[in-house]
Amino acid sequence: MKFRYLFLLITIAQFLANQNIVAQKANPLEGRWDLVIDQNGQKLPSWLEVSHSGNKTLVGRFVYAFGSARPVAEVKVKDGKIRFAIPHNGNPGSGTWNLKVSWRVNK
Repeated sequence: MKFRYLFLLITIAQFLANQNIVAQKANPLEGRWDLVIDQNGQKLPSWLEVSHSGNKTLVGRFVYAFGSARPVAEVKVKDGKIRFAIPHNGNPGSGTWNLKVSWRVNK
């Protein structure tokens, strides 16, 4: 009986050793980004965190000038702009936010 388990274990180990395991390439947008929102001349701190979900979809979390992190269902990049929507959170007066972000790197 012990021989069967040992044989099975060796067979599984050989199978796994022969598999080509390839890590996904990280999207350069992935990570946490500190943002400064210019709202009517007032500078407001914020952040966006982007990660991958599945093979090609980018998702994230977003914090406006105050409050808690809100989920971002999908982050899209087109024409050098980041686009994402934040769904309604159930509070009175809140709706879906559709945001388009342009960025500039400060060094």
